[in-house]
Amino acid sequence: MHNFTSKESLFFTSLKTETDIKRSHELNELESIIMTAQEYQDFQEMEKEITSIELQPRHDIVKEILNKIYNNNEK
Repeated sequence: MHNFTSKESLFFTSLKTETDIKRSHELNELESIIMTAQEYQDFQEMEKEITSIELQPRHDIVKEILNKIYNNNEK
């Protein structure tokens, strides 16, 4: 078993800390990418809902148009 000097021990500690920091940054980056992908997927689902709502007939507008047609035909 090798006994490390305090300098060597400090070096390994700083190396470990540096590695942990890099790993932490990588995990944060990965988490950010996953969140972005999730947000994009949520956005796509929301967009689909909005599109389907837009494609549904607006009953108030349809009723108004039918009333105008009906009123014009009565004249």
